[in-house]
Amino acid sequence: MEEPKSTLPSFRCEIVEDESCLGDGQGSDNLARGKALFDQESLSAFVFSSAMEAPLAAARQRWQDAGAVEVASAGAVGWEPQGAGVDARQARQAVFSPLGRLLFDLDADVLGLTGPKAFGPPSKLPTGGMEIYSALERDGALELGDVNLPPELQAEALSALTRGPALSAARPKLPALETWLRTNLALASAVAAYLGGRAVLHGYKVVHLPSTLTTKEFISAHWHHDRAGRRLKLFLRLNDVDPLEGHPTQVALGSHRLSYYWHEEFEQSRYADLYVRSHFETLRLAGRKGTGYIFDTNTIHKGTPEGSQSRDVIVVEYHHAAKCGLISSLGLNIPCPSGDQKALNWYFDLTEGKVRWIPENLEEAAEEEKTSGKRDLAHALCDKLVATRLQRSLGWDANGQLKDGLHAQILMEKPSFVRIDREARRPDSNAWFGEESKRIPLK
Repeated sequence: MEEPKSTLPSFRCEIVEDESCLGDGQGSDNLARGKALFDQESLSAFVFSSAMEAPLAAARQRWQDAGAVEVASAGAVGWEPQGAGVDARQARQAVFSPLGRLLFDLDADVLGLTGPKAFGPPSKLPTGGMEIYSALERDGALELGDVNLPPELQAEALSALTRGPALSAARPKLPALETWLRTNLALASAVAAYLGGRAVLHGYKVVHLPSTLTTKEFISAHWHHDRAGRRLKLFLRLNDVDPLEGHPTQVALGSHRLSYYWHEEFEQSRYADLYVRSHFETLRLAGRKGTGYIFDTNTIHKGTPEGSQSRDVIVVEYHHAAKCGLISSLGLNIPCPSGDQKALNWYFDLTEGKVRWIPENLEEAAEEEKTSGKRDLAHALCDKLVATRLQRSLGWDANGQLKDGLHAQILMEKPSFVRIDREARRPDSNAWFGEESKRIPLK
């Protein structure tokens, strides 16, 4: 009897409109402290400080309207799953922009508010997986060392690039890379665990940075986050990268735990060098050909424009399984996933330390690619229910597009917001890490 093919898990989604914006009622003492949290230091934290005057003033006003929610300066609050430090859930309701609130909710499984991480770290992972997972949770970034990339894969990736005086990218199909990504169980299990038990490998690309770069032509040269909330990118080096001359990625360790007030505009995500270095330990991710590193792009990070040597890398991108399909349904300007890559859209999850891929194998994945092209597997995760709810409440126009009212509701600057709660269960199990999924409502 033929074995049935694995099917995607089902996600239950609900859009909840919430008009509340309440503080804890502690009164004027906390209000006085709040004024100091929005001082001149907040403006000096940003590269585009003049553009941030109005957003910071609006955040200050929302904070005062809310009452006594204590929040941090510079447009972000620290987050710890066990509630240490500032309560990001309160700050979310008081000062986060609509997109900031939405991304906070969509990242609930990664934060450990919902799903398997609400029970704590996984009890077991394949050899090497726990070390990767723990380092990502602690620092948001990890140097992987030699990752055993086949030499023929490195040569094939380099041959696809135009290695000239300008920044360039290529999106070739690299079967050897796809095999490596599926068979590296330590990496796959750690990524799945970090992203809340179920993830999507969206795709990959090969990138060339020339020997000479300027900040103007290299938009990643400022310290920034990617305006996408929590996600992971894996970089595989195709040449030696010198820490000073090789244009290495730099990261602010531990900043992945920040939740940012805004995600709407480019200027809101760019931080000044002096501010970042005075608040975080920074690390240059340099290394030999054939090595790699992985980091959460919610971490404050930057490319290095200074240097005299070119850099060639393969970049691979991962998100929580339900996230990008939902963002796409809402038509939001959030790079989830990045559009300039060779699309794979492979779902994978973790049960009792074991990784399961859908499609199950490369042959099935190739068949999927032939029949569905760039179909995003996340279509099955939330879109139908969300679209039905939005159609009922806000409607569609004659061309089948969401009416402007939806975008107005999501994007306008007021305390009302759209919250997405979701549960997910595998078709053959109710558990991840051997425990039932746990939901903690965000109120």
